Amino acid sequence: NLTAQETYFPEKRLFFLEGNEIFVTSPRAATQGPRATTGARPVSSSFFLEPTTLVNTRRIGGPARRPVLAEGVSVADVDLGSPSELKGAVKVTGQYQQLRYGVLAAFENDSEFSGSQALDDGSVAAVTAQQSGRDFGVVRLLYENTQTGRKSIGMISTLVAHEDSEASTHGIDAHYLNAKGNLFWDLQLMHSDVDGTKGYGAYVDVNFIPKRGQFHKLTLDYYDDSLDVSDLGFIWRNDFITARYLFNQSTSDHKTLRQLDNSLSLSYVTNNKHQSIRSSVFYRNSRTFHNKSKLNLIAMLRPPQWDDINSRGHGAYRYEKGLISEIAYGTDTSKVLSTSMGMMTMT
Repeated sequence: NLTAQETYFPEKRLFFLEGNEIFVTSPRAATQGPRATTGARPVSSSFFLEPTTLVNTRRIGGPARRPVLAEGVSVADVDLGSPSELKGAVKVTGQYQQLRYGVLAAFENDSEFSGSQALDDGSVAAVTAQQSGRDFGVVRLLYENTQTGRKSIGMISTLVAHEDSEASTHGIDAHYLNAKGNLFWDLQLMHSDVDGTKGYGAYVDVNFIPKRGQFHKLTLDYYDDSLDVSDLGFIWRNDFITARYLFNQSTSDHKTLRQLDNSLSLSYVTNNKHQSIRSSVFYRNSRTFHNKSKLNLIAMLRPPQWDDINSRGHGAYRYEKGLISEIAYGTDTSKVLSTSMGMMTMT
């Protein structure tokens, strides 16, 4: 990843995976992508958005905060990026009637880094730099009523404490599913406080299924330029406003196809200076054949827009309009040998 934006890596450690569902406040916390139910091997794609979550447990035991080094002292970046050791972690989850709850705490050991220091006589001496470990805490409450559909409201609070810094986040989430199961929405409100700097954000996803095979989705986002959940959570960026509409139609009554999916998405994304940053018209055609192989055809029209992230604090630069296309093919994963391949072009 050579961009200024962080790459999301999912959790793999069993302790943090087991019972983690209570800390998931929205469907957006999952990696977004096509549902792999057709049996075909998927091809990695750059068109899917990164997750949005206040609890990304990969932060726990991650690289320590960079230590303050004395003049002339250097430490290799590979050492600064090495994982931290954990003293221990504890997790409690449970349910009382319609109230679900979860508590998570973890504690890191102090880290030591081997470095070198240039001396006045031209020689180099071996030195050791130290950094204190962090303490992590999460509290989650969720009230659910599932008698007719689903109605729920929850809260979550996180804290990352270090001797040089303190970062906290708070969130309120609400969810609704009607009795028919064809209308559902998810709402998330977020607040962050990092050493006194406060930020705010919110989003809502409204989904409607008028009949079998058709799906509509409306997404609205607002994140101010001070929202920062990166000490324990993950967002792809702050400082943006989004309005996005998605329509998907799926049919399975074709002679030559097992399933045909067509998706159209219209996105209008700006920063808080009203510069377009990720607006697009997106179309996907997915064909699943009777042998469970799959062909994806993708086209995205991108209007003129601005990049205010990869300049790394030196303003924004403008992209001209362009077209991105992709073709991908995957074979049946139930076979002894399966493969996938793809090609993307940009103009």
